[in-house]
Amino acid sequence: MDINGLPDDLLVKILSFLPTKVAVSTCVLSKRWEFLWMWLPNLKFECHWDPRPGLGDFINKKLSLHRAPVIETLRLHPTWNPHIKPEDIKRWIEIAVSRHVRELELDYYYMTENLFPSSLFTCKSLVTLKLNPMTIKDVPSRVCLPSLKNLQLQTQLYFEDGKSLQQLLSGCPVLEDLSVQFPYNDNIREFTISIPSLQSLSVFLHMNGNLNRYEIDTPSLKYLKLVDWNNREHYSLIKNMPKLREAYVDVGYSNLKNLIIGSITSVKRLRICCSEELEQLNLCVCRNNSLNLLGQLLKGSPNLRVLDISIMKDHLGDEPNGIVCSNQPSSVPECLLSSLQILNWSPYFGRPQDRDIVVYILKNARHLKKATFLADTWDTVVPKLQMIKELRLSPRASSTCELVFAEDLDHIERLEGLDVFFCIKKYLDMDKISGLHDDLLVKILSFLPTEVAVSTCVLSKRWEFLWMWLPNLEFVSTIIPRPGLMEFIDRKLPIHRAPVIERLCLHLIWKCWHSHIGPKDIKRWIEIAVSRYVRKLEIAYHLRKDILPSSLFTCKSLVTFNLKWVALIDVPSMVYLPSLKTLELQTMSVVDEKSLQQILSGCPVLQDLSVNFFYTDNLREFTITIPSLKSLSLFFPSNRNLNRYEINTPSLKYWKLVDWNHGEHYSLIKIMPKLSEAYFDVGYSNLKILNNAIGPVTSVKRLTICSEVVYGDGFVFNHLEHLNLCVCKNNSSNLLGKLLKGSSNLRVLDISIKKDHKVDNGMVSWNQPSPVPDCLLSSLQIFNWSGYLGSPQERDIAVYILKNACHLKTATISSQPFSRHVRELDIEYEYYYSKNENILPSSLFTCKSLVTLKLKFITLKDLPSRVYLPSLKTFLLETESSLTNGKCLQQLLSNCPVLEDLSVEFSSIRTLREFTIIVPSLQSLSLFLRGDWNLNRYEIDTPSLKYLKLVDWNKEGHYSLIKNMPMLREAYVDNESINPKSVIGSITSVKRLTICCSEDSYVDGCVFKELEQLNLCVCREDSSHLLGKLLKGSPNLRELDISVMHAHMGDFDDVDNERKGIVSWNQPSSVPECLLSSLQIFNWSEYLGSPEERDIAVYILKNACHLKKATIITQPCLFPTHYILEELEISSRASTTCQLVFH
Repeated sequence: MDINGLPDDLLVKILSFLPTKVAVSTCVLSKRWEFLWMWLPNLKFECHWDPRPGLGDFINKKLSLHRAPVIETLRLHPTWNPHIKPEDIKRWIEIAVSRHVRELELDYYYMTENLFPSSLFTCKSLVTLKLNPMTIKDVPSRVCLPSLKNLQLQTQLYFEDGKSLQQLLSGCPVLEDLSVQFPYNDNIREFTISIPSLQSLSVFLHMNGNLNRYEIDTPSLKYLKLVDWNNREHYSLIKNMPKLREAYVDVGYSNLKNLIIGSITSVKRLRICCSEELEQLNLCVCRNNSLNLLGQLLKGSPNLRVLDISIMKDHLGDEPNGIVCSNQPSSVPECLLSSLQILNWSPYFGRPQDRDIVVYILKNARHLKKATFLADTWDTVVPKLQMIKELRLSPRASSTCELVFAEDLDHIERLEGLDVFFCIKKYLDMDKISGLHDDLLVKILSFLPTEVAVSTCVLSKRWEFLWMWLPNLEFVSTIIPRPGLMEFIDRKLPIHRAPVIERLCLHLIWKCWHSHIGPKDIKRWIEIAVSRYVRKLEIAYHLRKDILPSSLFTCKSLVTFNLKWVALIDVPSMVYLPSLKTLELQTMSVVDEKSLQQILSGCPVLQDLSVNFFYTDNLREFTITIPSLKSLSLFFPSNRNLNRYEINTPSLKYWKLVDWNHGEHYSLIKIMPKLSEAYFDVGYSNLKILNNAIGPVTSVKRLTICSEVVYGDGFVFNHLEHLNLCVCKNNSSNLLGKLLKGSSNLRVLDISIKKDHKVDNGMVSWNQPSPVPDCLLSSLQIFNWSGYLGSPQERDIAVYILKNACHLKTATISSQPFSRHVRELDIEYEYYYSKNENILPSSLFTCKSLVTLKLKFITLKDLPSRVYLPSLKTFLLETESSLTNGKCLQQLLSNCPVLEDLSVEFSSIRTLREFTIIVPSLQSLSLFLRGDWNLNRYEIDTPSLKYLKLVDWNKEGHYSLIKNMPMLREAYVDNESINPKSVIGSITSVKRLTICCSEDSYVDGCVFKELEQLNLCVCREDSSHLLGKLLKGSPNLRELDISVMHAHMGDFDDVDNERKGIVSWNQPSSVPECLLSSLQIFNWSEYLGSPEERDIAVYILKNACHLKKATIITQPCLFPTHYILEELEISSRASTTCQLVFH
């Protein structure tokens, strides 16, 4: 459907949803859209921190053209824009008043001059006025704002005196909502607010003001917010407000001569007050005298039903000591005896003074129904359990009172899932997610942390119970203390409704944080999971006690079981886990042989077993007999009292054995006929263990091994194809010889050092095998050595293998850190003391895998004699002092045979006198020469180049030789050097050219036959001459853009350095061919409208016969905008179809 077919009213409605600037920009779409924006009812112009002059010019041009009979809303936010003057603001307000503006919002930081025209103070249509921050003075004697209902005088709004404020307010007969903020050090000594119609009043008085007194007389007021932080002694007179229903009072200093309590006794909701009508009180207890105030408020509020005690969010740091002890009231307040039903305290610290208040209220509140305490155990040393005991054991006057004790988990939930939570909330508000099926919503929740998912229950009724169907539950508390976690799980887990719990994760690692979570709690939660047919159970609990209920050991649904730090003792005699396939016993704290054997014997289909005996010091022996097992991982640390172990797993396919136990122990490992892969890490010269392990695994096809000892004779690996040997031990070379001899069919040999292994003193001498092993003569095809250090022993091994491996296809020798075949390397290292140090290893310069290399602030000197980077395609070098001479760069570039993209930036390199870039394969080159240093010459020879960016700001005299680039299609040239001519002559094949150069850079006779798009920077005074030459030499030019490069805009920010523009225009003697035959698009941004620029624009419009569109983005610094428009609009145009667009 074409949107142009819609009626104007609907199109204007659509535009109203866009920012004003965007809506105005639609005028260029077509004739239909040219004037639609002028009917917008709401206009918003803002530029809070942008110092550019564009906003003022934009408003000047557009606001006067606005046609809507009524401006519903005008927002002007040019807060810190120095180009917008007070007279501009006055003029815009006058226009708005003439258009019957209904809502005016102005944010303009100007303190010394009155910005408001007199017409504003008699505007009959104005309903809402918001001002922030500015001076209001010289208010006219006649003020009449008959429709004004909402007046906001916000932060740092300066009145010359209190009379100006009173004069303004007295002329607002129907004002209902008033908000006033008085700034620091204001001149006002006193003020009066007397408004019979006012219903809502907010007054904020800063500290350090000069105020002596104020008076408030608002008999119709329903809501009052008074924040008085003025530390100067002053007087207040607040007359009675019989209709007041809600009040917020924050008095920062106790120096008011007349407290306001007596004026607000009719309220129903109050933050700090006393009143016979008061039903709900919220008291902030951040100050030391809060307890005395609470007593007075309770006495004066006989009908109080709800008492909230808290600390206001922005007062948390005011008084760290909080309330102090005080004497309880001599007689029990009437509200406690007759009306109080709800008590809330947040955050509750549990200190003695807090406890005394709570105990007093609980003891005397006869009708109390519920008391809720949101505990904060982060900022207090009082244990939570002690808080609970103290309050639960205290007497209660109400037999039906419910005591609720909770922990504030909100901050943790927000840390873990704030963005996702509020994303859901946002979509709920948009009503786009409510229509989804419950199953899909549960799926969405499953991607959130469990506590965040549970918190969505508050979003709406629809979401209240959705979390209960989550299949995966995860409760994690590792390092950060979470004393409320137990209550959270206790509340949420029993009401979970999903028929099957796919996964339950309980990670409670550090017992010092979880002393309040006992074995009984863990048992109870596991029992609930078993009753819900849990399929995967993960438990991490740092406590040497039995926490596993007996029901777990007969759970028919359990498929995966992961235990960490858990004691495995007293396993029941009856164990039957018919579905268990994966069992992980990690870092076991306590385990006995009987319990381990009992649990394994009850797993008939177990396939994957992993046991880490890291902290098991009471296990002397064990047996693993599992016919179904396919994968087994065992880890024995040092210093364990193990005597023996036995393994009988006939179906095993993968076995990992890490045995670092240096004590003498025995192992019996029965044959594993199906084993195809093994990993052995055996230390402490335990030959028996290695021999016992090697024997049953000679059938493997892949073997990874690290051993301090060499196994005995007689072992043959007839099926071994892939061997990975760790050479961190002294005897690694001898072990390698033994393995090569016994592996006749070896195809791949990997030598390395495992990541977590420490290197000993190095391998002992290499005793080469005699005769040559069969695998070298007949089968070895691939040889890899990572972490190769080049020691004599290593060299001898590598030479021996290379010399004798008859069928070797690939040998890869790599040293760190490039042994992992890095493809992209990005290094930025800016450190003053290492600017002349070479931090790059020699291995970098022969890295075969490297495709992208980026170096910033890295010293490039003393390159190795051999440099070869066969895969490098992208190279970025950005530095201040990295090249000691140009030879380093050339040596590097000449050995990059496939380099395609090169970016080099030099900044004031004092030692660099000349450099050469000769790269036949290069397709993109960016060269930046910044600063002034003694560069003599540079040469560029890149015959395949397609894109060139050359920024030469070195103004020292230097010579450049840029050879022809026949394939060049795009160029960006910004040249300030003294000898720029060699550049232009080398880039004549381009189709797109961006250029900022002097007239002298153009070589006479140069023709850009292929050039279709030209962007010329006119920051120089002679730019017009270069433009004439480029037009003459570009017969096929289709698009011409005239502008000032962004990099050069900063040159004219200061008033003293304002851009003068083109100083003269000598039009070509004959009209350039491109104007007569090809130019279709003409754009000029940053157009000043000077006579010289006008002459150029008029000349192009007059002679461009095929011009379709000309866009002029004006900067009316020298002439008013309407003159610029008129001059170009009335100028003759050679093209009858040319559309002239102004911005």
